[in-house]
Amino acid sequence: MSPLKYAFNWLCFWWLSALFRSKKVYTVVGLRRSGNHACINWLANALERQPVSWEEQDGCFSCSVTGRTVLFNEANWFGVAELLRIVWRYRQSWQQASFVIISLEDWLPSACSPYVPRGSVSIAVTRSCLNLIASRIQRAVNQAEQGLDRGDMRVDKHFIRRLKWLHDAEQHQWLHWHYDDWLVNGEYRSRFLQALMLSYDRMPAISSQGGGSSFSHHQGPPDPDQARTRWTQVRWPERIVQLLTAEPACSLLTHEEQAFIREFLD
Repeated sequence: MSPLKYAFNWLCFWWLSALFRSKKVYTVVGLRRSGNHACINWLANALERQPVSWEEQDGCFSCSVTGRTVLFNEANWFGVAELLRIVWRYRQSWQQASFVIISLEDWLPSACSPYVPRGSVSIAVTRSCLNLIASRIQRAVNQAEQGLDRGDMRVDKHFIRRLKWLHDAEQHQWLHWHYDDWLVNGEYRSRFLQALMLSYDRMPAISSQGGGSSFSHHQGPPDPDQARTRWTQVRWPERIVQLLTAEPACSLLTHEEQAFIREFLD
């Protein structure tokens, strides 16, 4: 990063931190198809203690129907300058809100990042590695069939580097939210909410922000048994399989996932 860009980000970090100092801010970061928006919508339900619906006011900005929660969605994909514009344009909405959620996807945190204001509660989202990659593969296929491929479902060494950071997020003082555990384990959900000093546990509908499930069109959470082995429902490119046999990717796989990869190679 150039000195000029670093200085710009540093100034933006402190400016946004000052603007949001009276708000409860949550920063949610994960790889695309990890369940980021499931986490965000579940969190919003818990914050407002009721099912939350969103009104999109801009591509990057949504406000809950009650006005109590605002969402800056996939903020890093729009860039810092666009985030500043959105913050200024919709200042009345977020000034009246109690809670601010900032969503970041396919991104690695850095010191004094404007996307993570000072004092925010930082949540790292993960999912079973093979299910995550299978969802990205299926979404890429779905997009290509409609002529809409955006190149945002890549699985490469940069993807693996981000994945490794997210799995180690607790070492960086981030809360770790795991989609697979959240989906099936009520005790896990309760413990996570308690860590945030919350208690209302309401599973959300499939999100519109994240584009919904890559495999189904259900309006609620997917069937846990089907969701657990999504990796069996896609055709695996050899390039990706080879990527998963090397470190650090291999160490991120469960025993069941490692067995699947070995069987594929055999």
